[in-house]
Amino acid sequence: VTVSGAHTLALGSLSAMNSDSVGQSVTLNVASGTITDGRSEDAASTDGTDITAGSLSITTTALGTASDAIETRVDTLSLTVGSGGAYVAEYDALTLSSASVAGVLNLSSGALTVTSATAGNTSLTATGATQINSLTSTGNVSLTATGNTAITALSAAGTVDLTITGEAAITSLTAASSVSVTVSGAHTLALGSLSAMN
Repeated sequence: VTVSGAHTLALGSLSAMNSDSVGQSVTLNVASGTITDGRSEDAASTDGTDITAGSLSITTTALGTASDAIETRVDTLSLTVGSGGAYVAEYDALTLSSASVAGVLNLSSGALTVTSATAGNTSLTATGATQINSLTSTGNVSLTATGNTAITALSAAGTVDLTITGEAAITSLTAASSVSVTVSGAHTLALGSLSAMN
């Protein structure tokens, strides 16, 4: 799906599943416009999933809003989003294969793997095992994870706030301001390199 010009793509329900219920690939290209949830009653996330697919690739200036995220049920997600930010609520497990977001990145899911992401202020909420291979933020990073969490490389120009329920392994974490790491329960925090320098 390609929308040319500074227009808005308002999503209802988009499903790309074959006859065997296997998700297919979806590409949404609204490079000069925005993508919103077209169902206004969705503020409480009660009216179903906006996009169901195997893989989803999105290019737009803004994806969803702070009060009405785009609801997905996909396996992998790739984002190129402008300063309007990206607000996504995934139904279950998700691999964020790549992300370049000039504004806010606000993402919730079940289990979460972040392969490579660059964004502004970043808020991640995962209700399963979490793996962050590479995450760079030009602002602050907040991660709330319920499950074992492994962070290979995380860098923020502002603060980093991690709240983890489960085992936690951090190889490299860098913040220009403060770092807060909370591991709840009888779990282990394994630290490699941690730096908080302005």
